[in-house]
Amino acid sequence: MPSSKKKNRQPKRKVGRPLKYSTQVCEKICSLIAVSNKGLHTIINKNKDLPSYSTIMSWLSDDTKKEFLDMYTRARGDQADLLADEMLEIADYNGKDNANKINRHKLMIDTRKFIAAKLKPRKYGDKIELSGDADNPIVTKTITGMIVK
Repeated sequence: MPSSKKKNRQPKRKVGRPLKYSTQVCEKICSLIAVSNKGLHTIINKNKDLPSYSTIMSWLSDDTKKEFLDMYTRARGDQADLLADEMLEIADYNGKDNANKINRHKLMIDTRKFIAAKLKPRKYGDKIELSGDADNPIVTKTITGMIVK
């Protein structure tokens, strides 16, 4: 005797985060990064319709998805600019501060400074200048080929 339960079965619903690559999903990820001072992991946890962290990392390392890597890099640069703006706001805060608040604001600025320097080193990173004195200039050598003893 056939079971009537099989006839009325509905297709299984997909469970979990989306895994399929699409330009729309990539644009959403990048737009959320660009306007947030939060990390990717936090952004993903607040937006359950986004792929998992490991999926996004695999897309970024996939040579066929260079378009996403370019968008992601620009979004991180925009995020560095946002962090720089926030540093100014924190530093310019005129509220009544006690020592704890001042230390907290300093930590907030230092953290943003560090992250901005890593995200956009040409703009926010430390500048390194090599120089020597007139009597002992810095000498650089380029060695090519094999060294034979």
